[in-house]
Amino acid sequence: MAFFKILPAFLQALFSSELANTFWKYHQFRGLSVDKSLSCCELGLALVDQFVDTREVWREALHAAMSNNHPVYDLVYVICARRNSATLVTMDRKLMTLAQHLGVSNFEVPD
Repeated sequence: MAFFKILPAFLQALFSSELANTFWKYHQFRGLSVDKSLSCCELGLALVDQFVDTREVWREALHAAMSNNHPVYDLVYVICARRNSATLVTMDRKLMTLAQHLGVSNFEVPD
């Protein structure tokens, strides 16, 4: 599998835990080896240019979440993308629609 990085990536600081948890699930439930899980996490983390401290965006994310009836957790990603004129990459169609509504370009990752 090849990854191409063409734009800067800005992610909230919890991304490393999320990524690790995702590959833990692949290991537990799909039989992915420990070595492959670790290397995939390292590859994923290497794509990130800057981790954003959620203390910098929580207020704006909370306001957007309350205004749009959507969890704050997801809005942190949207706000990070908007503040950095970045593209939101997601598999969540509801979040994609909301991001577009908030003026954030996005890209759907196919299943």
